[in-house]
Amino acid sequence: SRLAQERALLFLTFHNPILMTDVLTVKDGPVGIVTLNRPDRLNAWTRQLQSELFDALEAFDHDEDIRVVVVTGAGRGFCAGADMDMLNSISASRGDSISGSQSREQWSAPQPETRSFLMAQQLSKPVLAAINGPVAGIGLAWVLTCDMRFANKAAKFSCAFSKRGTVAEWGTSFLLPRLVGTGNAMMLLMSSDIFLGDEAVRLGLVQKCFDGDVLEQTVAFARRLAANVSPVSMAVMKRQLWNHPRMEDQQALRESVMLMQSSVTPQNSDFKEGVRSFIEKRPAAFKPVSHDNPVIVTAKLLIPDGSKL
Repeated sequence: SRLAQERALLFLTFHNPILMTDVLTVKDGPVGIVTLNRPDRLNAWTRQLQSELFDALEAFDHDEDIRVVVVTGAGRGFCAGADMDMLNSISASRGDSISGSQSREQWSAPQPETRSFLMAQQLSKPVLAAINGPVAGIGLAWVLTCDMRFANKAAKFSCAFSKRGTVAEWGTSFLLPRLVGTGNAMMLLMSSDIFLGDEAVRLGLVQKCFDGDVLEQTVAFARRLAANVSPVSMAVMKRQLWNHPRMEDQQALRESVMLMQSSVTPQNSDFKEGVRSFIEKRPAAFKPVSHDNPVIVTAKLLIPDGSKL
């Protein structure tokens, strides 16, 4: 049950913490779970929450024991968007006053974070969003940067920007059309209408939605990936899928062929283990990513941000 899982989360966090306040982290075997932890504000986005979220993602990406990362929200929401106190402070400030200038500098969400808002895409491990409740505005923009999204059927989605007098913020102008098409992106962004999990799946925004506990279902899927799939394959496929659609077809094809050639060699231990386990009819026992793996070496040379693999 959700209650039992939250109790387990608190217990594991006490015994295995990364010291944070707005974000909780738990290592569940090979799965790293990150929980946005401002439940009294529906996990509304702040500068501190973003900084702690990015810290947690980086820590799990560097942890060899972790193969997949899941992000969810505490309480009944995932992230209701930017904190309204922050937005109210900005809107109440006079643009030509010293106090107004200071207010924008202090509150502009999220300032002065220097890491890319697209950080989840740049990590070597899959980042899955388990959307347990309302997600809007910058919260929705951020889940678009995740590799996969799963949601509760009752979860409410909204872009929200047009109803606050702003624009398609934080990359939604290019991330959302890639997922749902230009027409649907126009409809969602301009209307800021609220829609539910089933509609999110129909649009292609979410991969699956569930009646029950979405965190439990998402972690179960993450465990299957961790148990059955090569971490090298996941790391390189992730780079390919985020970068190749932005390239010309022939360039993407050339890179795919070169990566394939580097993968189908005896020097690729994951390839050897994948074939051997299939022949021997047993589960594969893939090791953590080795930076000497020929696929990783090739990816670092070819793919933008490949150096971070």
